[in-house]
Amino acid sequence: MEELAPEKPSLALTLCGKQLPIVDTVKDLGVIMDSQLKFDVHVNNIVLRAHNIANLIHKCFCFKGSAHFHESISCLR
Repeated sequence: MEELAPEKPSLALTLCGKQLPIVDTVKDLGVIMDSQLKFDVHVNNIVLRAHNIANLIHKCFCFKGSAHFHESISCLR
């Protein structure tokens, strides 16, 4: 059975005289949700950030030594 892509609503919403755009994802209170109210994009974003931080830590210990670890990690705060 073929799954059809959901249609975007043809409803035009306005706020203070400006038309609101129709988007696929929205971030509310730090949580990213898609039009199907799923959190896949949010989870993938968190995993990507954690992966990048782990790579930074790995590079600090493997290539520069632990002396540069605190300097590199301070930019993440």
